[in-house]
Amino acid sequence: MGPEPQRLAQLPVARPVVIDTNIVLDLLVFADEAVAPLKPQLASGALQWIAAPAMRVELERVLGYPQI
Repeated sequence: MGPEPQRLAQLPVARPVVIDTNIVLDLLVFADEAVAPLKPQLASGALQWIAAPAMRVELERVLGYPQI
């Protein structure tokens, strides 16, 4: 048996966000202060990073660039 309906209503809901590859790089590689507030929100589950398969492929490709 699951949680009571009242308790379900009180659970925080992660907001889905789509994050562009350049923003991901700013966040994870370059530590850009302009996007720094995203990091704790993603880590806490307040935001849920949504990425389509093509976006994941692009990020993997870009992370392989020698200048990164």
